[in-house]
Amino acid sequence: MSALAQHYLSKGHEVSGSDLAASEITDFLKHKGIKINIGNLTPGTKHPAPDLIVYSPAVKQDNPELKYYTEKGIRCL
Repeated sequence: MSALAQHYLSKGHEVSGSDLAASEITDFLKHKGIKINIGNLTPGTKHPAPDLIVYSPAVKQDNPELKYYTEKGIRCL
């Protein structure tokens, strides 16, 4: 996923992401200017409405973020 994030950032897209824990990779992406959220979405918090969500097979269908964006009608791949 980090390679995709870097690719789309280099093409001028606004990119953000999340992971359950901080790592060298999340720190690297933050340094490049990608907004990284550590942990799941907090219920009741206002979140941006992206055009597209891309997630890895590691993300389960009951993931709070995936459920949130799916319920908002955001395209999730």
